[in-house]
Amino acid sequence: MIDFIESRAGCIILVVLLLCAAEAAAQKEVLSEMPISLSGTVSSGYAGGSGGGLGAQGGSTNSFTVGTADDLIGYYYNPRFLQFSVSPRFTWDRNGTAAQSAAMQDRNDGVVATADFLQGSKTPIHLTYSLGQTNTTSVTGGPTPFTVAAGGLAQALSVSSSIRLAHLPTLNMSFSHTDSQTDVSGVEAPTEHTSANMFNFLTTYLLAGFHLSGTYLRTSNESTTQDLLNLGVPYAPSVSSSQSENFSVSHTLPWRGSASLSFGKSSDSYTVSGTPQNNSYDTATASFAVMPTQRLTWNADGNYTSNATDQLINEVINGQPTSSTVLGTGRSLILDSGMTYRIGHGFSASGAGSHGSSTVLGEQLTQNLGYGTLTYNHSLFHGFLSMSYSPGWNMVDVTEAGVTESTSGLYNTASVSYQHRVGRWMAHGNFSYLNNSAAEASSAPEVANAYSANGTVRTKIRYTWEVLFNGSVSKSTVVGYNGTLTELFSGQISNRTWSFNAQYQRNSGYLLFSGSGAPVASATGTSGSQTPSSATQAAWFPVNPDAWSPPVLRTLYNTSDGYSFSGSYNRRQLSFTADYTYGNGVYDTATVPTTTSNTYLDMRLYYKLRKLDFQAGYRRLTQAASSNNALNQVSSGYWLTLIRRFHAF
Repeated sequence: MIDFIESRAGCIILVVLLLCAAEAAAQKEVLSEMPISLSGTVSSGYAGGSGGGLGAQGGSTNSFTVGTADDLIGYYYNPRFLQFSVSPRFTWDRNGTAAQSAAMQDRNDGVVATADFLQGSKTPIHLTYSLGQTNTTSVTGGPTPFTVAAGGLAQALSVSSSIRLAHLPTLNMSFSHTDSQTDVSGVEAPTEHTSANMFNFLTTYLLAGFHLSGTYLRTSNESTTQDLLNLGVPYAPSVSSSQSENFSVSHTLPWRGSASLSFGKSSDSYTVSGTPQNNSYDTATASFAVMPTQRLTWNADGNYTSNATDQLINEVINGQPTSSTVLGTGRSLILDSGMTYRIGHGFSASGAGSHGSSTVLGEQLTQNLGYGTLTYNHSLFHGFLSMSYSPGWNMVDVTEAGVTESTSGLYNTASVSYQHRVGRWMAHGNFSYLNNSAAEASSAPEVANAYSANGTVRTKIRYTWEVLFNGSVSKSTVVGYNGTLTELFSGQISNRTWSFNAQYQRNSGYLLFSGSGAPVASATGTSGSQTPSSATQAAWFPVNPDAWSPPVLRTLYNTSDGYSFSGSYNRRQLSFTADYTYGNGVYDTATVPTTTSNTYLDMRLYYKLRKLDFQAGYRRLTQAASSNNALNQVSSGYWLTLIRRFHAF
């Protein structure tokens, strides 16, 4: 079915392009009020390769290829009245997609059309439609994703409009629809099918100094995904819909201050593995900041959600970043306030307090935190030094089955950074440390110790070569759970013609998967182990949400490492690039750990001669997964292509 759709789509694209060109040429003099232009490229080449594994063609393949990528642009009457564009891209080869699949090279055939109506007016309208096909798909696995040969078709439609009239509220409306399906040969059912709709409405108004805004959002999603890596993640058909309303108001205050207040209501319904669920939650936030004197600043804020579990699920369903107000999995309230005073001579002092209460997987958690901070920022030895130290007192009460356990302890954070230049050398480094003596094992992971450090060195050699080295390390110890670690080291040397890069990275931590099987976040510990200022910026989630029914979210502990090398040569007519990447990962599944590895080599050569472009390339992909031998493959391919740019009219 996919092959039929793809071939039909390609024919339609080609026929429409030819008809538009013929019609435009015939009407060029008659329709002077609708000038259009057609430009693009035509290409011809040869591709070949070999490969095996899930969805790939076994043995060797080769094929002659012919393609075109065009842009048809025009307007009617006036560019501000109606402006449009059509950009088709089509590639044909004698053996279908055999050569491209063997080389794991995605063709991305399709068409994109846009139209702008009444641009620059008070009521503009924008429309975009795209239809495309692909011959590869990606599967999550380690630092680099798995690539398998597949047939896919996707389309998307979006419409947006706004109304801006004097002395009236502004209105912004948008609607979008997306639909995609991917089929991997060797898999009976579609590997992935997704469909989504979204309607968004936003209005703003300025009334007597008050900034008012209101939003309405409604979404619907349907997806079916298979777990090709056999990670045990609940890949099951899921259907969901949600809607939310939000109202906010803000106003300036005396003492160069401002205040804001917002209320929101959201609801969602979803079905996972045939189990329907309906959830709803309310949110409220308030904040203000004032500066009574040049040296003193006072700020406070509060965040409330009636059900943090439903809020997290709603955000994951809609593909949004997890909210910074999530402190647990039930009702959550966070209040904090602080003051900062600039002493002078680079010194400043601040103090703050925070109160938080939430429900975490059946446990009632209450936290009170108070801390002070001393900061120093000043030039030193022709460089610049920044230091801060924050001691605090952390008190946590955990109530379960009517029994309350209290813990308290000292909380310390410290950081230092320094930047210095010596001749052509510029160096910068910083280090931060956290210690929480009140951390203890619970269903909400708490960070007991954490540190991070990074440094950068930059220089120039003979005024032409730029050299850059960078390294960073961060590590945390989580009570009752595995810790997290991230290491990244990189180097670069380049001039106007040459560029060389190298990078090494190692990670360990938790990955959060949604019901559709896609990783949506990574965990580093609870915000309860951070200062109030950072707690309002770092969202977290329970490391063990498997108790939820149905299992909408699932976490897996992942360790991975990888390295890469790349180089390039660029001149006006000639350029060459080469990239090599290696990565491996281990997922701690409920049964047997899954080990993955990937090796990827990509080399490309470009040469320009007037209106002709010559391209040549070679790719080699090696990948393996211990949980699914069908994903194991070694594929390679090369291609030679001659491209001619043209401007028809």
